Amino acid sequence: VETRKLYCRKCEGHGQKVLIKNHSKVCLYKHCLCKTCSFVTLMRKKSNERQRSHYRKRSRDEDTATTAIRKASSEDKHIGQ
Repeated sequence: VETRKLYCRKCEGHGQKVLIKNHSKVCLYKHCLCKTCSFVTLMRKKSNERQRSHYRKRSRDEDTATTAIRKASSEDKHIGQ
C-alpha cells in the first residue's frame, strides 16, 4: 500500500515541491502575501470553517437526540407509575 505524499501548498504555488512533514517552521513562504499564497490561505480558512460548522451541527444534532431520548425515557417512567 503506497501512502500519499503531501506537499506544501504555498511552496507549490512558487514552483517548489516540498514535503509538508516537519516543514511548517521552515517554510520560506509562510508569511508570503502574494496572490497565490493569499488564495491558499483563504481556501484553508474556508475549509476549516466548513469543518467547524459541520462538527458543531453534528454535536447539536447529537445533543438534540440525547435530550429526546432522555425526555422519552422520563415520560415512560411517569406512565409506569
